[in-house]
Amino acid sequence: MTTATTRRAPTTAELPVGVAQASLGFLLASLGPYVLVLADELHRPRQELGWLSSTFGGGLVLVAVAGLLTHGRHPYRVLRAASAALAVGATCAALAGSVPLAAVGALLIGVGGAGIVLATPALLRGSGAAARLARVTGASSAAGIAAPVLVAAVERGGPHGGLALLVPVPFLVLVAVWPVARRSAPVEAPPRSARPQRRQVAARWWCIVLAVSAEFCFTIWGAARLQDTGVSAATAAALSVAFPAGMAAGRLAASRLARSPHTVAAACLTAGTGTAMVCLPQAVLAVAAGLALAGLGIAVLYPVSLARLTETPQLSAGRSAALGALGSGTAVVTAPLVLAVVGAAVSLRVGFVLPAVLLAVLLVLSRRTRRIA
Repeated sequence: MTTATTRRAPTTAELPVGVAQASLGFLLASLGPYVLVLADELHRPRQELGWLSSTFGGGLVLVAVAGLLTHGRHPYRVLRAASAALAVGATCAALAGSVPLAAVGALLIGVGGAGIVLATPALLRGSGAAARLARVTGASSAAGIAAPVLVAAVERGGPHGGLALLVPVPFLVLVAVWPVARRSAPVEAPPRSARPQRRQVAARWWCIVLAVSAEFCFTIWGAARLQDTGVSAATAAALSVAFPAGMAAGRLAASRLARSPHTVAAACLTAGTGTAMVCLPQAVLAVAAGLALAGLGIAVLYPVSLARLTETPQLSAGRSAALGALGSGTAVVTAPLVLAVVGAAVSLRVGFVLPAVLLAVLLVLSRRTRRIA
C-alpha cells in the first residue's frame, strides 16, 4: 500500500466534517416534507415535483465525476466550497416561490452535498474509518430529526414551511470559512502497478448504490406515504420525523457494530420489517412506526458500505471518495423517481415494495463482496 492510502486523517477534520454532515442531514431530511408543502403552496400534484430529488442527485453525479477526474485532491478545500454551495442552495430553496427557483436550489444542494460526501471519506480515511464515518453520519441523522418538525411548525405558523431550510445556513457559512488544516495534503493516486480488483470495487460500489437507494425512497416519499393515510400535509411532515429518528438511533449503534460480520444481515432484516409495516397497514401510527424501524436498519448500511469501499486495497482515498459520491448520486437520481412512477401508476403502498427488493439484493451482494475480499 502507498503512504497516501495508509495516512490517517487529522483528528481535527472530524469537527468541520461533522458540522457539514449535520447541516446536510438537516437539508436531506427536509426534502420530503419540502416537496409536500411546496406542492401544496403551488397547487401542483406532489408526484409532479418528485423530479426535484433527481435534480439533487444530478448535482451529486456531476461533482462525483469531477472528483474521479481530479483523484479527489484537496479535500479540505472541497469541503469549504461545498458548504458555501449548500448554503446558497438552501437559501434559494427556502425562498422559492416558483418551481424554477426551487430546482436551482435543489441542484445547488446536490452540488454542495456531493462535495461534502466526496470530502468526508477522504478526510476520515484510515484506521477506525467505519466508526468515524458512523459518528459523522450519525450527526447528520440526529440533525435530520429536527427538520420535518421545523418544516411542519413553520407551515402551521403561517409562512411557507420551506423557510425552515434556512436553519443550517449559518453553520454552513462557518464551515466555508474554516481554516484549512496545514497537515492535510493533496491525495495521491496509487501507482499504476498496484490497482484494485475491479470486481471487488464494483461489488462494493453497488452496495453503496443499493443502500442509498433504499434510504432515499423513505427520505423523499415517507411523508407522502403518511399523507396517504388521510392526514394533512403539515401533520405528515411532522410525523415523518420517525424515519430520521430511526436513522439517528441506528447510526449511533453503527459506530460500535460496524465491524461485526452480521451487521448488514441484521440491518437488512430490520429495515425489511419496517418496510412491510409501511406498505401493509393504512393506520398513520403504524406507518410512522414502520418508518422508524426502517430507518433504524437502513442507517447502518451506508457507513458500513462506504467504509468497505474506502478500505479496498490499492484504491486511493480520492478515488474511493469520488466513487462513493457517484454511487450516492446514481441512487438519488433513480430510486425516488422510480418509486414516484410506480406510486403515480398504482399507489405509494405498492411503490414501497421497491426498498424491500433493494435490501434483499444488497444482502446477497454484501455476502458475495466479503467472499471476493
